[in-house]
Amino acid sequence: MVENTGNSYRTAQAVVAGFIIIAVAVAVILWGATDLGAVSIAGVFLFIVGLMFAVLSLLFNGTPDKFGASERSYRLTIGLLLIVVGAVMIIAGFNVELYITVAVLLIGIAVIGICTALSNSKKTKY
Repeated sequence: MVENTGNSYRTAQAVVAGFIIIAVAVAVILWGATDLGAVSIAGVFLFIVGLMFAVLSLLFNGTPDKFGASERSYRLTIGLLLIVVGAVMIIAGFNVELYITVAVLLIGIAVIGICTALSNSKKTKY
């Protein structure tokens, strides 16, 4: 992995922690203010955290690691996966047919995997 030391890295981690606390607060507010189920509320939390990871991935190093993609790419991919899982959980909370929910999950994972593979195919060192 990339060198994970220094003030800028710690600052970025503090920003991530702050956004996770905000995501918890939004989920709690939605839980109290709406009649959404626990699965949908957990989906909202994961969606917000995933969005935060994807946006804040720009704060991290974009240089490819010796054995793979950069930390920025890892964080962006994790963020996008959390967004897809959160969206699927929100959809599942509305009692949509199971085959539609599974299809959305599989298509989302496939699209993220294809885009990540294509974007990192010529950037690694080895």
